[in-house]
Amino acid sequence: MFNAIVSASGAMYQVLALNLISFWILRYLLAYIFSEIIGEDGIAYGIGVSFMISSVIALLYYCYGKWRENAFFLKN
Repeated sequence: MFNAIVSASGAMYQVLALNLISFWILRYLLAYIFSEIIGEDGIAYGIGVSFMISSVIALLYYCYGKWRENAFFLKN
């Protein structure tokens, strides 16, 4: 939800960077680490934890990021 709000304001590169990091780096890394520790179930736990981490990062960027400075709808 936070990514969609920020993206709709015109700050698409930041959302793209967050999605690339969370989907391609964080998700695979955590799924691998958790699967090594827990086993097969660790893949699901790793994906779940990566969603939580990326949601917290998106929330932090929504609250403290500079996306509002470029927001089209706030300028009019």
